[in-house]
Amino acid sequence: MKQLTMEDILNSDFGSDYEGDIRVIFQKKTAIKQYEPELIEVEMTLRDLKDMNGADRMLSAGTLLAQAEYVGLVQLLAKKHISQDEFQKRKQSLVDGMQALADKYIALTGEEPTKFFK
Repeated sequence: MKQLTMEDILNSDFGSDYEGDIRVIFQKKTAIKQYEPELIEVEMTLRDLKDMNGADRMLSAGTLLAQAEYVGLVQLLAKKHISQDEFQKRKQSLVDGMQALADKYIALTGEEPTKFFK
């Protein structure tokens, strides 16, 4: 399998037809001024999951969480609550985590996750 990129994660189609829900929430509280916190929250739900096995669920939930956190990080960067360097480090950490999940998926199923990442 090729090395994943953030574009692969953001363009994921979450595999085949499913039934049910996977819901993820990313929250990050930042201090604007002393005693003035701001909460950045991104919530995503994947609906219509059917016959999903554990490996598919793991990869779908991880991908959705990575997408939600990335959206939150973009908001934090736009508001200058994190630096470009912090953003890049966390983005790479998300990609590395997803690569580890994709590798685990291959180990569990013996298949490439091509139905998730084109």
